[in-house]
Amino acid sequence: MKYLSSIHKWVSYLPLSWFILFISFVCGVSIKLGRIPTYNNPDPKEIGFGIPQFFILCLYISTIVSIIPWLILTMIIIVISKKHIKIINIFIFLLFYILIFVTGRMNPWGLYDWLTD
Repeated sequence: MKYLSSIHKWVSYLPLSWFILFISFVCGVSIKLGRIPTYNNPDPKEIGFGIPQFFILCLYISTIVSIIPWLILTMIIIVISKKHIKIINIFIFLLFYILIFVTGRMNPWGLYDWLTD
């Protein structure tokens, strides 16, 4: 039970870490190309950039799935352990989870399509 809060904190910062990694990857590719990348132009696998596309996609999938363990851990910590959760952990998780969801639905500049192509 004593490790639950640290696991909860780690899961809370997962959407933030993916968003920062994704933005860093897109910015690095944009600087290298001189423009924002578009679907299949260039293919992310052919860029030869330092961050592997597979790692970004795995972190993205784990971020999307992280809502389930985050909710379970939150309930366990609050109900069973009777401990308080720092509001900043809840705020950061929800803010970046919603941000990822909204930008994924809006798909600005087609960056999500470009990454997953």
